[in-house]
This record gives sequence, structure tokens and C-alpha cells, in this order.
Amino acid sequence: MRRCHQTSTRLRSPRRPCATWISPVREAQRILFLFAVVGVSLPAAGALAAPGQADLSFGTNGVAITNEVQLLGYPANGARVQVARGTDGKFVVAAQILMDSFTSALGCGVLRYNSDGTLDTSFGFGGGVLLTADPCSSSCPLAIVRQAETVPNVGLFIRDAVPCVPTIGSPSLLCGGVVVQNDGGIVVSGGAQSFCTPSTFAAFFGGFARLTANGSVDTSFGNGGIVFLSVPSSLGQMILQPDGKLMSIGVRDPRPAADEDILIARLEPAGALDPTFGGGAGWVAVNVFGRDNGGDLALQPDGKIVAVGARELDGTLNDWVALRFDSNGALDSTFGSSGVVVTDMSLGESSMESAFAAAVQSDGKILSGGVGREGAQMVRYLPGGALDASFGTSGKLTLPTGGTVTDLDLQWNGKIVVAGRGSLVGRLLEDGSMDPDFGTDGRATPGPPGAVNSALIEPSGRIVVAFQGSGGVGLAAYEGDPPPTPTPTVTPTSLPPTPTLTPTLLGPASGCPPGPLSSCDTPRRSRLTIVNGEDDTQDSFALTLWRSRPRRNASAFGNPPSHTTTFVCLYSQGQLVTALAIPPGARWQPVGQRGFAYEDPSGSVQGIREATLERRTGWLAAHETSIRLQAFGARLPDVALPLAQPLDVVVQVHNDATPICWGETFTGTNVETNASRVFRARKP
Repeated sequence: MRRCHQTSTRLRSPRRPCATWISPVREAQRILFLFAVVGVSLPAAGALAAPGQADLSFGTNGVAITNEVQLLGYPANGARVQVARGTDGKFVVAAQILMDSFTSALGCGVLRYNSDGTLDTSFGFGGGVLLTADPCSSSCPLAIVRQAETVPNVGLFIRDAVPCVPTIGSPSLLCGGVVVQNDGGIVVSGGAQSFCTPSTFAAFFGGFARLTANGSVDTSFGNGGIVFLSVPSSLGQMILQPDGKLMSIGVRDPRPAADEDILIARLEPAGALDPTFGGGAGWVAVNVFGRDNGGDLALQPDGKIVAVGARELDGTLNDWVALRFDSNGALDSTFGSSGVVVTDMSLGESSMESAFAAAVQSDGKILSGGVGREGAQMVRYLPGGALDASFGTSGKLTLPTGGTVTDLDLQWNGKIVVAGRGSLVGRLLEDGSMDPDFGTDGRATPGPPGAVNSALIEPSGRIVVAFQGSGGVGLAAYEGDPPPTPTPTVTPTSLPPTPTLTPTLLGPASGCPPGPLSSCDTPRRSRLTIVNGEDDTQDSFALTLWRSRPRRNASAFGNPPSHTTTFVCLYSQGQLVTALAIPPGARWQPVGQRGFAYEDPSGSVQGIREATLERRTGWLAAHETSIRLQAFGARLPDVALPLAQPLDVVVQVHNDATPICWGETFTGTNVETNASRVFRARKP
């Protein structure tokens, strides 16, 4: 979910970029995309790179910069620079390009990099293309510029382009978001300036443009490769839905009114506006108050759409907004107030503030990031729209980094990757604190040589960010946390055979009876989290039963290193849902006289990595039992989520050597999340 700077989605005449000047070209300037990738000298990392350090196998010392050699234009100041990744591992970057300083004519540069940071010269002209568009033309609505002429004090005229040559002078195409489709096709969202209709003269019309995998205009998409909305508008960030549909957020300009609306448009894969969205229009627009701004959007597992932005941008209110829509584009009345949440980030003071980044956690909580009175800020909402008091201070967080949050992404383990201006690449823990295990004090080292606009996390865990710097636009790669990948292991001959168990082995043979045991020791506190990821490698099961009574001796655990099997049984509405069995053997080790600890980093048995059976010490907790278990990965038996209503969830732990069991019951009041991907419950 990529982000752009707040000024880049405004619809009126594009602001002339500050600190950017290009001398007029004498007669004609040939625009052949001859890109030079240059290295940036960065301090060398150690032999074993830690999370937050540069990936030295990428580009030059972790960085690849593309200079605009013989390219008419430079990245506009505060430009959108977005990155997307294809299934082939290549990266596509879309960058806003200033083509002419006199008229502020803009184009959209699209580059493709190989996975190692080198330019993919098989794409376009030497690795990239420069797009321009004209919403007034039926014969040449989208073109790739190859040659142009800048007439001093007049403007820009395109002389050579494919597949057609636009006739309009000084065309402008805003470059918003970018996605790579499964067939390698590239879709860019943005907006093109119109000069043909008096009532909307110089207005921008939002649109989606598509390139084929080799970088040519896909003329089968929409009209000549582009689809325009019928209302003055501009589109920014874009996401690719699992069903192949394309969705983008931006603003609608309801001229001649002064207000602007948050707009979301959805497109079918072939390039038609989605008739099932927005009452058949394919787009929806919401005005919260005054000149609103659409920053970013995210898709929930249940198909609902989360959008963030600002209300009354450039005015006196300047509040962050979050909205949630049903899959058909109607506001979700179960979120906030009629689908809208307004958050004041400046304590009532007037300041420029807006949200530009959104992400939905596996537990349904919603993260938003942007800029406020204190600089780079974030908030986290509960699934219903209330601020999450467990994040930052009462749900709000000011990063110690300054700048602006422009992108958010989530690692497999729940850690939060933050990117933004001020060369920010950082990582937060779940509570919002900076992760001390990432880079230096939670920030990547060294930071990218420019302002970061966009970030993504690869399946390998590597973090790749797109930035704009004085040397051009580029990518930087950093080490992240590789997801757990279970690998087959050979059981040493000194260990006894390790029996396996699947959920199909129900009843006494599995060690878990068909229904819950009638009497088990109950804990003072308990937690249960089950994640059913998009693929089996992301599944997880975590259980904590803390300080159970009555007090027991360590003999209650049997002898796991020798012969005792420990069972974890999960029930829903009295029926066995899943069963885990931790076999006896050398993976169990005594913990003094208190109990036993199990460790298997590969999770070779049902994904179980760690378990502890411990008799607590201390006079208040003497002999009280605490049990913990962590399992994840493809070997973990699947749990069908959400669990059945009404919620009556029981988890029990027992063994085959003693009649003692420990367990907890979670009902609706104890369950925080019961969704298709996550179940989370706790007591008290």
C-alpha cells in the first residue's frame, strides 16, 4: 500500500515544484530512455547482516539509483515514487516526472528493476518508459514519449511517441499508484489534465493506464490503454484485489464548488469500471468536511475497504479521517459514526495534517500513518473504529524520527515497518515502540539517500523501499525477518520415534476426547491466538495458561523426556476442533525442579516450536502451574475460522501419565477477534 505526499493529489493547477529548475532546450531534445544506475557509497555491513542493515547483494551496497540521462525532466519535488513487485521478483517503480519547468508539464516515468537492483533493459527503452495522456483525445489518449521539443516561454511539444503522437501542447499526467498483475502487466493510476471542455478547463481526470509486460501500451485495455473517470478527479494509491480487480483512492473535484471529496474507484481486470461498485458507477465519493483528501486504502480479509486521509486540508480543521466501506462501496455503519472516524492530531490547533498510509492487522485492528503537528505520527483503531489504548499513548503515536509517514507494511510476525520522508525506514513493535532489534534504535542503517515514498516486504522478508533523492529516483533494500519455513528433519537415531497427529485422529486414539474434560485446573490469566494465514506457512497457534490452581507438584506433568505425551485440545461448542500432541523425547529438558521445556526450532511435529510446563516459585505463586505453547507453519493443523457462534471455546492441556488437566473457557465477552484469519481471546 503505497503512499504519496499530501500536495500531490490536489486537483487544481499542479504546483510548480520548488527547488527544481531545467534550462530550456534550444531546439529539440531527444528523449531516449538511457538510464544509468549509479551506486551510493554506504558503510559496509558485517558478514551476517541483521534486520535493518542494507542488503549488500542489492544494487551497490544495497542501493540502486536511476539518473535521468537524456530524459526530459527530473523527479518533481515531493514527487510520488511508488514501487510494486511482480510474481517474477522484479520491481516496478512509477515516478512523477517534471517534463517542462515553464508550464509545469508532468509525465509518469515507469522503470523496472531486476531482483538484484539492476535495471531490466528488456523493459521499454533501456529499462523504462515515459507516459503522457490526453483525456480529450479519442485517437491518442495514452502514449510513450520518445522525442519532444521545449519552446522557451511557450511550452512542451511532443514530436515522437508510440503508439501515437499526442497533438496537445504541454500535456500533464499525474502518477499516483502502481501494481503488477499476475500476467506481468503493469497498471498505473493517476490523472491527466484536460484542455477541451470550458467548464472543466485545466482540470484533471482520474484514470488507470496499462502497459504490457515488455513496457508497451496495452491498447486492448480501456480506450487505447487508459480508462478515465467521467468527473474531474485524480487517483493516487492503488491495490490489486485477490480477484484481480483494481482499486485506487484519490479526490474528486466537484467544480465549481470549492469542496473536494475522498474518491475510491474500482476497475475490472480487463479495464471496465466495476458495475458492482458505487451503485453501478464504478466509483464512490464522500465529503467529510470541506476540502478532503484521500491518502491510502487497504482491504480487509472480509472484503471491506478501509480508507484514510484528511478533512478540510489547507483549512482550519485539518483532522485525520478513516472510513470503512462494504465491498459494494457503501459506507459501513458498524465503523465509527456511519462509517467515518475523525481524529484530531493537533490537539485542536490549526496545522497541516493528513493520513497517507493504512494497513489492516491480522487481528482486524487498523493502522494509519501520516503527518501531524508533531511530525511523523500514527494511530491505531480497534475494528469498530475506537482508538486502541494499547498503542502508543491512548491510541496515538509520535515517532522520534520527524518527517512524514508515507507507507506502512506488516511483517509475518506482526511487527510494523514504517517508511517516510526524512529517509525513514523503521520498525515498530506491536505496542508502537521502536524495535531495538532493527537497525539502530529501530531505524534502518544507513538510511536511504532520499525521501522514502513507498515500501514493500518480499516473501523472503526483505524490505525494499522507493525513494527520491538528489541523484534521481531509486530503490534501497534492507534485511528483515525471514518467515519461518519448516524444513524436513531427520530424527537422530538416539531419539525415540516422534509420533505425529492430524485433526482427523479424533477421540481416544488422539489423546483428546471428543468433548472437553469435565474438570480442569483453571488459570488466573490466559491467552489464545490462532492465525489462519493466506498460506499454510503463516498459520500459528499460541497459548498461555498462567498460574493455574490448585497447586501441583512437578509430578503432575509426568516425565516428558522419557515417556509422557502432552496433549493440547481445542473445542468449539463442545466439539473437538483440533488436537496437538507433543511427543516424549530429548527435545524436552528439565527446568530445575520446576518442570520441563520443549524446543524444536524446525517445528517437525505439527509445527510445535516451543512449550513449557512449569510449577511457579515464590510464596504467592508457589506450585501454581503455568503452561505456554507456540506452534506455527505448514505442519500446524488447520483450524477453520471464524469459530461458530455463539462462542463457547475451550482449550485444555493434559497428558497420558496423570489424570490432571489444565484448561480455560472463552465465551463472547472474552473474545477480542473472531474473523476468517484470526481468533484472539484473553482472560481476564
